[in-house]
Amino acid sequence: MKKQPEILQVSFGSIMPWEKNPRNIKKEKLEKLAESIEKYGLFQTLTTWKENGKYITGGGNMRWQAMKHILKWPADKLIWISLNYPESEKEKIELALLDNMIFGIYEDAKLAELIFPYREEIKLEDFEVNLKQPVDLKALLGEFAPAGGEEDPGDPGEGAEEGEEIICPKCGFKWLK
Repeated sequence: MKKQPEILQVSFGSIMPWEKNPRNIKKEKLEKLAESIEKYGLFQTLTTWKENGKYITGGGNMRWQAMKHILKWPADKLIWISLNYPESEKEKIELALLDNMIFGIYEDAKLAELIFPYREEIKLEDFEVNLKQPVDLKALLGEFAPAGGEEDPGDPGEGAEEGEEIICPKCGFKWLK
């Protein structure tokens, strides 16, 4: 990308989810996400680019889904976005990956020490953290590549978590039961 992103406010109704988003969320997690947005506000911008007069979410799709389907945000509500200028499909994919990339991991002992004095005050079941190492995409593609060493990663649905897919009849939003 040659142009730096801009941070701006736009109407919620001018934002659409990226149809190629490879992430999904279970309904119960979507509801928890909506509760956290309602309680703490939306403190992270959506990562977007513009297509056909709409802002497309490359990062923040799950937040968008929670605001749209659980919180029922009105189309005229203003929301902060990071408007990016990808010049190719490759750059759109990179933006989506970067928005969800984990650059650091929690040190479990330090995290426990930090939280312990407040364990009775914080509703611990409302929070989840990842204490594992990030997944290397090259290794992931190697795991799902067809026999014979071809570069094609095969069906992206292979290896997906078990669960019934539910589709909203009104808007088409999908989640796993």
